[in-house]
Amino acid sequence: MWVERIHTTNALSMERLNGEVVHYPYKDISHQLLTIDTYSDIVSDELFRKNSAFPLLKMLFKTPVKFFETYVYGLGFLDGLPGFVISVLSSYYIFIKCSKLWEKRKDTRVTSTQTVLQVVSRVTTLRNQ
Repeated sequence: MWVERIHTTNALSMERLNGEVVHYPYKDISHQLLTIDTYSDIVSDELFRKNSAFPLLKMLFKTPVKFFETYVYGLGFLDGLPGFVISVLSSYYIFIKCSKLWEKRKDTRVTSTQTVLQVVSRVTTLRNQ
């Protein structure tokens, strides 16, 4: 999911590079976990704002598929333990993003239920007076 708060666009020109690009997006595992936490907050907020339904099937199936995608299909197993860790954390991102959306939707329902109960209680009190 493309979210402007994460990915910004700019007017830089693009050119084809010759050779390989070595890309290290994280300093260490703690940095990757912090990034996962930050991005999952941003994306789950955006999904909640768009009133997206809780993606239970995505949570159940995309999480292991993401692991397979990065570890097997993406050849992460060739990188040994680092490839395994990256694959686990990549699938964890899917799981935690869905979990945070569930949590936001659950908290809203509780608030709505509490509001309804407060209104019913108030109406009952007014009827009894």
